[in-house]
Amino acid sequence: MLLVTLLCLSHAVFFSQTSASTVGGWSSVSDPDELLAIRDLLYTVKSDVITLVTASGGCDGCTIEDPFAVISAEYQLVAGKNYRVHLGVGYTTTMKQFDIEFFVPLPVDGVAQDPTDFHMLTTTT
Repeated sequence: MLLVTLLCLSHAVFFSQTSASTVGGWSSVSDPDELLAIRDLLYTVKSDVITLVTASGGCDGCTIEDPFAVISAEYQLVAGKNYRVHLGVGYTTTMKQFDIEFFVPLPVDGVAQDPTDFHMLTTTT
C-alpha cells in the first residue's frame, strides 16, 4: 500500500502543472515556483548545461560556479516532459541568455529521473 501511495504521489507531483495541457501540445509555465523547480532540476545536471552553452560559443568564460535563472519555460507532455527553457547563465551584469530544450522521463519506481537530450535552440546574449 505504501509503494502504491508513493507512486501516486510521484505522478501527482510530476503532472501537477499539466492539468490544463493536452498531450503533445506545448503549454507555458507561469507559476514562479514551477520556474524555480525547473531551475533546481537543471542544477542537478549543471555540468551538462554548462557544457551545452559553452559549446554553442555564446558563453565564453561560463563556469560551473555561475548561477542559473529560468526566465521563461514551456513544456510538452509526452511519455515524460519535453521542456523549452529561456535560461540565463551568470550574474545580472554579465548574464548570457540561451534557449535550450531537454527531456525529463517519467519517474521509475517512484524515483524522479534526470533531464536528458539537451539541445541548444538559440543564443540571445
